[in-house]
Amino acid sequence: ATVSEGVETEVVVFNYVPVSQAMNRLAELSGFWWDIDVNKQLRFTKRTTNIAPFHIDKDTIVRDTLDVTIGNNKYRNHQYVLGGKDETDMQYESFLGNGNQQTFTVGYPITKVPTIKVDGVEQSVGIKGLDDREGSGTQWYWSKGDAVITQNSEHTPLSNSQRLTVDYIGEFSISILARNLDATAEVKRLDGSSGIVESVYDDKSLTTRDSAVQRANMILEQHGKEGKTIKFTTWKHGLKVGQIVRVTFGIH
Repeated sequence: ATVSEGVETEVVVFNYVPVSQAMNRLAELSGFWWDIDVNKQLRFTKRTTNIAPFHIDKDTIVRDTLDVTIGNNKYRNHQYVLGGKDETDMQYESFLGNGNQQTFTVGYPITKVPTIKVDGVEQSVGIKGLDDREGSGTQWYWSKGDAVITQNSEHTPLSNSQRLTVDYIGEFSISILARNLDATAEVKRLDGSSGIVESVYDDKSLTTRDSAVQRANMILEQHGKEGKTIKFTTWKHGLKVGQIVRVTFGIH
């Protein structure tokens, strides 16, 4: 195999997908290109390392076969990436009782067992629907992905002089926006619009902000250029899929 050293990725998750799809994802993250050659050897390298053995000009193109189309149907200069759930830093919230309330809502859905205290005294914590059976004795209940903690109904509600504190790690939905401001300004100059060309990529396997930012930047780098599509017929042999070929043709 020929495998170049690429970027270090935060996390990549593949769940029951073809190997080719996994390789495409890794190549996209790295700005690389890959294939399996005639000898069944893997090549995973920078695109610029796979150079064609000759360049294209008027002497290597069959007459009247060159066609140039300007444009990139995947172009974007603003890239949204919607991921899965990421964890907050430790959150600290407190509430005063009112003699009646037995449920309290924190700022984020809770993702790990919280620490609950009443006037500084740590309370026992159980899982809703599992530990809240009658007579369990557990003082408070929580559930993963739920922002509400609940006091055992068999216990006395907190008075207005009692303070409840909840230390917890929450979760939130990942939403990242990467922008190419220079490209946006150029589009604005050309057509008088806002210049913004947006695209949205949804991947729930992304579970950290860093991995989502990395994905957004790589997609923007790959598709954030106005391109040309060049079609031609050549009588020379040696071109292969994935090669970078230089084209020089004065009329275009």
